[in-house]
Order: sequence, then structure tokens, then C-alpha cells
Amino acid sequence: MFEAMAILVGTIIGGGVFVLPYMNIKSGIVMTNIWLVVLCAMVCLLHLIFGEIILKTKEELKIPGYAGKYLGKMFKKFLNFIVIFSLSFSLLIYIILANKFFQIIFANHLGNLEPFTFILI
Repeated sequence: MFEAMAILVGTIIGGGVFVLPYMNIKSGIVMTNIWLVVLCAMVCLLHLIFGEIILKTKEELKIPGYAGKYLGKMFKKFLNFIVIFSLSFSLLIYIILANKFFQIIFANHLGNLEPFTFILI
């Protein structure tokens, strides 16, 4: 349970740290706050729905398992693909952003190694 909570918190906070300042610069503070309220309400509702499903189910399953149990095998396969795809791209985004931060922090010390910092991470 602790691991699942850590993954959720890390993803939500990590995404917010990287996305919110950029979105604020591009769209303005009013639009950012409107989207923030709308998306927070949607995420809260989805988590409440998912929590209710977990409480009503006797077994302990992952998201694709719940989809397979209540919606059928096709949805289970689809969600397995989506989970693997989204987690893989989330990790890729974090690696790319870590590379950019690494280049910013050590810009004076890298010299000609800047194209190769991606390999170092």
C-alpha cells in the first residue's frame, strides 16, 4: 500500500513541479488557475471512484485487474497496454528533464561533453 501511495504522490507532485510553471508562463495565471481547479476536481472524482471500487472488491488487484473483472478481458488488455505505455513515457520525460537540469547546473564544467550528458544520467 505504501509503495502505491508513493508512486501516486511522486507522479502527481513531480508532474506538477515540471508542468505548472511552464503552463503558467504560456497561458497566464488566470487560465492556469481555471484549468488547475477543473483538473483537480476531475482527478479527485476519479480517485474517489477508484477508491470505491477497491472498497467494494474483496480481492486486491491492480487497475487492469479491476478492469478485467468488471469490464472484460478486452479492457484488461487495453489498460495493460496503457499502463505500460504511460509509465514508460513518464520515465522518458523524467530522464529528458533530468538531462536538461544536469546541463543547466553543470554548464560551465561540461565543455564539449554536453551532447553526451544524456548517457551519464
